[in-house]
Amino acid sequence: MTRRDDYSADEWGQLLAAPRVAGALVVVADLHVTGVLGEFTALAMALTDREGDGADNDLVQSLIDSMAETLDDEQDDPDTQDLDELRETARALLRAAAAIVDATATPTEAAGYRRWVLGGATATAEARKESAFLGIGGERVSADERDALTDIADALGVPDPA
Repeated sequence: MTRRDDYSADEWGQLLAAPRVAGALVVVADLHVTGVLGEFTALAMALTDREGDGADNDLVQSLIDSMAETLDDEQDDPDTQDLDELRETARALLRAAAAIVDATATPTEAAGYRRWVLGGATATAEARKESAFLGIGGERVSADERDALTDIADALGVPDPA
């Protein structure tokens, strides 16, 4: 079992940022003003759900505790507005977080961390129907969101969820 003390402040910050960044990758993949709030709400709910993907993972539970402590902290704004650059920076952060848990956590905790991050991104993608009119028709996850989930899974080193 790994604890917060097993990580440097920078490593812990990256582990905390990765699930938020994964959710943001999904949101910007198929950006619609009307769905952003619902998608970010779904992300927050998935990441703080103590009964969800991280229920039996002490590392994830510690991260959920840290997220609750830092909800009101200011987040750094990205230095760029270029979406391609933001996507690559996000993928690099996800790869770094995966490497950190591989180096420090137990294999079970590392796998659980990856499931938790990908689960939050998946909940974000499924938060609203894409291309629907008044909730009628449309698809649960758009092609662009599926591509984002594939990118996230690849960066984390897990099988493609699609």
